[in-house]
Amino acid sequence: MDNIITENLKFNGWKDMFLFGILALILGIFALIWTGMTIEIYVMVVGIITIMVGFSTIFNAHQINGDTDLHMLKGVVEILFGALMLFLPIFMATVAVFMMAFFFIMFGVALLFAVAPSVEGFDFGKYASVFGIIFVVLGIIFIIFPDQTLVAATWIIGVILIILGISCIGGGWKLKQTFA
Repeated sequence: MDNIITENLKFNGWKDMFLFGILALILGIFALIWTGMTIEIYVMVVGIITIMVGFSTIFNAHQINGDTDLHMLKGVVEILFGALMLFLPIFMATVAVFMMAFFFIMFGVALLFAVAPSVEGFDFGKYASVFGIIFVVLGIIFIIFPDQTLVAATWIIGVILIILGISCIGGGWKLKQTFA
C-alpha cells in the first residue's frame, strides 16, 4: 500500500498540489481585488449547485422510502432557493448575513445563560459569559453593517486562499524535490 501512495505522490501528487495552490492563489487574489464580483460569483455558484441538488432530489424522490411528496417539495424548495441565489446573489448574501447575525445573537444569549460547571479553579461559566458577549456583539455588528460584513468575509476568505495557495505551491515544489 505504501508503494502505491508513494508512486502516486511521485508522479501526480506534486502536480496536483502545485496546480491547486496556483488556483487557490488566483482565487484569493480575485477575492481581494474584485470583492463585490467575488461575492456575486460565489453565491451564484452555490445557487447553481443548489438547483442541481434540487433536481436530483426530485428525480430520486421515488427511490426514497417514505413520503415521496415531501421529498418532491424539498427538491422544489431547493430549486427556488437556488434560483434566488442565481438571480439575486447580493440580496441572498445579505439574507445570509442577517441569518448568521440572528444565530450569533441567539447562541450568545444561550451562552450568557448557560450553567457551566467549575473544575478546581477553572470557571467555565466566566468564559461562557465572555464568549456569549462576543457573539451577541458580533451579531449586532452584522445587523448594523451587513455590507461591510460581506466585504470583510470575502477578504478573510481571500487571505485564507492566498495562504493556502502559497502553502500548496511550496508543498508541491517540496514533493517534486523529494521525488526528483
